[in-house]
Amino acid sequence: MKNWLKHIVEGNSYQGLEIFEIEGKIWYALLHVQKEKDELHVRFEKTFDSLDKVTSHIHRNTILFLTVNTSQILTRRVDVASKIGSEQMVVTAFPNLDLENFYFQTMDLNGNQQVAISKRDYLGSLMEELAGYGLSPVQVALGTTPVQFILGHMDSVEIFGSNYKLSQDGKLEMTHNSSDEKVKMGELMLSSASITSFAQILGHLKRMPELGNLVTTNMFLFNEFKNRRLFHFGLRWSLGIFLGILLVNFLYYSSYQSELGNMEIQASAQQQLNLFNAMQERVALKEEKLMAVTNAVNSKSSFYLDRIALELPSSVLLDKITYQPTLKPVRDGKVIELQEKVILVAGVTQSKLEFIAWTSELENKVWVDKVEIESYEYVSKQRDRFALKMYLDEAK
Repeated sequence: MKNWLKHIVEGNSYQGLEIFEIEGKIWYALLHVQKEKDELHVRFEKTFDSLDKVTSHIHRNTILFLTVNTSQILTRRVDVASKIGSEQMVVTAFPNLDLENFYFQTMDLNGNQQVAISKRDYLGSLMEELAGYGLSPVQVALGTTPVQFILGHMDSVEIFGSNYKLSQDGKLEMTHNSSDEKVKMGELMLSSASITSFAQILGHLKRMPELGNLVTTNMFLFNEFKNRRLFHFGLRWSLGIFLGILLVNFLYYSSYQSELGNMEIQASAQQQLNLFNAMQERVALKEEKLMAVTNAVNSKSSFYLDRIALELPSSVLLDKITYQPTLKPVRDGKVIELQEKVILVAGVTQSKLEFIAWTSELENKVWVDKVEIESYEYVSKQRDRFALKMYLDEAK
């Protein structure tokens, strides 16, 4: 359970980035290692001459250790007869140093005690630059302080790092050129530029304590990384679980519906057939009734419209004639209501006298109950517009 939780929080891949300087030139050495069955395996290592080039090779959701080993990091040896505390080492190496403005770390190389310091402003600006590329280290080391964790793993009397030479007896010397030789560390073969990053990763895995005033800062950085990683994986797992539940429900529901459908089909095939036949009979009956009504309506409407057209004066022009108009506008889902036994007639007349005579003749028809003039409007000297409603007396 503990290892599983650690895997969730940290993963099994580790990255180390050392920023080092040789004769005024800044270099960036990147190392990727992966832990498999308590063994570390090198997956990638390369040195770049600019930060732009290295950032594309860094995985954002994988632990990143940072070592700053430039001329801005000052390192001094502390010559004392016995071991002393970290702050005492700083005071001894750098008298009158204002610790409010500096970060420091110490290391002990088989009794060879050294102090590395950096201005807080310098380290802060460097971290801001990395953040601009989306990089967030979980731990920062100053100078060559991480190499104290690999002394017991050296197969050679001395090895060359990025810009230093380290001996098994703890002697550390800075060099002015880089070495391209491979360094054997246990079962691993590393490039010289990867030694410092590997030492820092090894110190983390062995839970070696940090000595210096960067402890709080590094703890904050590591907690931020854990929160981001837990949120990232937690969100993915939550979505995965949610989608999994939906998939299971969908498959169960589909299976249930399929079985239910088969049972219903087998149980009610004859019932469905009978229902279909009954429905066909009802539809046929309604079609017959509808045809009868339609024929009757068409017959009546044709009779009335023919009579109106035959006796229409030449001075009257019709532009609208409606048999049984609707009472209200037609709307979806609403019953269509008709004005039964009514004909609406609208048009224009060129003679008011002939129009009056025509409406009087209409009203005297045996099949007309009465005629109402709904509107009569003046259009011009020669034309008037009208609208009238004829009420039918179909009983006659």
